[in-house]
Amino acid sequence: MSRVQRSRNWSFLYRFPKKPEELLAGTELLLGKRILRCQWELNTSKGFEEGDALMVFVCYPKCTTCQKAKKWLQANGIEFEERHIKEDNPTVDEIRAWHKQSGLPLRKLFNTSGMLYRDLQLKDRLPEMTEEEQYNLLASDGMLVKRPILVGDQFVLVGFNEPQWKEALEVK
Repeated sequence: MSRVQRSRNWSFLYRFPKKPEELLAGTELLLGKRILRCQWELNTSKGFEEGDALMVFVCYPKCTTCQKAKKWLQANGIEFEERHIKEDNPTVDEIRAWHKQSGLPLRKLFNTSGMLYRDLQLKDRLPEMTEEEQYNLLASDGMLVKRPILVGDQFVLVGFNEPQWKEALEVK
């Protein structure tokens, strides 16, 4: 195993903490249905297992915005693991983590232009729902989740906004 480090154009999903006491041996990091187990021990760093350290691009392949974002990532030489949001629904725990890491209001994680959103009349129902009910609803069907989502080490980007992605990925 080798140390997971920052690359020139993109960040791995998780980097080592600056201080060993920030992350103790046995800590597990949740990403999708994978759990990365930290091999960090006080005074020694063995790192994370390589191969699980890519950013995750959560998308719906038929979505034109997702297609545009994917082409942009590829054109800028950014490696990622693609995840089909309809076939591999995000879990409640993932949505909760992405929401907290994105810093966005929870309503911004909803795909407001989707047919399912309109069919369920969520525009009127969301304000009355608790946060937990909203998490459960988002996890029930990937088509309710705004996309694309790019999950990186220090960020979660929701929707494709090129200037925002450039800044987060340090692309010139």
